[in-house]
Amino acid sequence: MNPYHHAISSARRYGGEPEDYLQIHAWFDASKAFVPDFRHRALRHHAEGIFLAETIFGPVLENSDGRQIPTRFIGEQHVKEDLLRIPTVQDWMACLRPERWMMRTGVTAADLDLGPDAPCESPTDPAAPAPNWGEFVTLCRDVAASAENWADCSDRRESAAVFRELGRKARRLLEQAASAGWISAGQLCDCELPGYFYSGVAGVIARMENGRLAPGAEVQRCDQCQLYPSDEAARQKLVELGLA
Repeated sequence: MNPYHHAISSARRYGGEPEDYLQIHAWFDASKAFVPDFRHRALRHHAEGIFLAETIFGPVLENSDGRQIPTRFIGEQHVKEDLLRIPTVQDWMACLRPERWMMRTGVTAADLDLGPDAPCESPTDPAAPAPNWGEFVTLCRDVAASAENWADCSDRRESAAVFRELGRKARRLLEQAASAGWISAGQLCDCELPGYFYSGVAGVIARMENGRLAPGAEVQRCDQCQLYPSDEAARQKLVELGLA
């Protein structure tokens, strides 16, 4: 959910205006600046994150109706609307896949005794060689550098050979990623995640009641995945499906 939608939900619960709560909800989702998918929630969407918000914004906020609302209530609402529960930091860490660079000298993956029953296994097939993200980054930089030098290259055959080689590298990485299910693994759009404005239809943000559009509820297209060109197109999709 977008921070503003969380703020609307807060105003309906506790009174006042959405702007009274927007700063707190924006703080919880500010970690999207570092990880632009649902994994950003591991940084603040947990019990410790809620208490940290209380430290930053104070124990109580006063809304525009003059009511004093505990900051912790707002944090708990945000996390529950996104995750349907309040996890601990340990819950998130249990799903962290150990990598060699995380370990101190002398510690190996074998020492961690990661067997088939370990929680949160990698979603990819272990037999498929999943490419490293750094390989993609390096390849993109090589392509950009080659394109920049194209105008200064006097031997077009040499340039063509360079691009063919880069193309082979790109195909190899993409084939490995596809066979390992690495590219799309776990990549859900915000509109597909449970929450107060979860419609059950990809690309559509709307509040539902008993499986249908709530009376007087607004319908918006998801600006993240942009499956529909406008809010009206998103509403029309609900109408077509018999949900509005």
